[in-house]
Amino acid sequence: MPSVSHSNLEILLNKKGREAYSEVLKLLSLSLISDDPFNELELYLVLNGLKPAARFELDVIACKEKEKIEKAKLARDDKVKSLKLGLDELSLPYSVTNEVKDYMDSIGAYYNLISVYIASNRKNLEMLVNANNDEEEGIALGYPAEAVKAFGNTINGEERNGTYLVNSMQNAENAGISIPSWLAYISFVPEQLDLVSGKISKSSETLGNKYQEFVRANNPELAKRVEARFYKLVSSMRGDNNET
Repeated sequence: MPSVSHSNLEILLNKKGREAYSEVLKLLSLSLISDDPFNELELYLVLNGLKPAARFELDVIACKEKEKIEKAKLARDDKVKSLKLGLDELSLPYSVTNEVKDYMDSIGAYYNLISVYIASNRKNLEMLVNANNDEEEGIALGYPAEAVKAFGNTINGEERNGTYLVNSMQNAENAGISIPSWLAYISFVPEQLDLVSGKISKSSETLGNKYQEFVRANNPELAKRVEARFYKLVSSMRGDNNET
């Protein structure tokens, strides 16, 4: 695992907007990170010092035809090598692990889950990799303390998890209330998110707005893709498949 080179980071981060991020994408050889704008966003926030660390979970699913599995595995391994080379060039500390071993399910589909941990420095990486529970991991990822403590707990009859987030957005849609775009920039569940009544955790809203303002100002192309993907997910949530 490489140590942090502050000179390399300063050279990269002193460049503006798309120029800097184009260099990042080139170093990563457009590998696994750039396939998903949310992963790309997490990397961008860490590189620019807005987040202490990030974790990407990369599902690799091959066609169920057995003869294609080995080819898919080789392609997957090549992408992981490319990713590691890019991170080595950035001199950022990272860890790449197989959270779930290769296996084949009952219908012959091949799966593998790869986790990538990246941080602004070695201490932050160690905090993330060595996290023993969701609370420790959330803190290591820079999530608001109140959101971390609330996750998995039931508050006012609703468990704070992904379902709570979806239900909150659906309630807003049903009430004709626009879903705020800053939600596209956070990867955690706010402690309070009642868009109908306006009761929203201030720490979560502030952080989401901070990320959004920075990315829109410095990398508008990434911001556009992140928000487009977010609202596409919102559309699929309500069963609207007419949007692209």
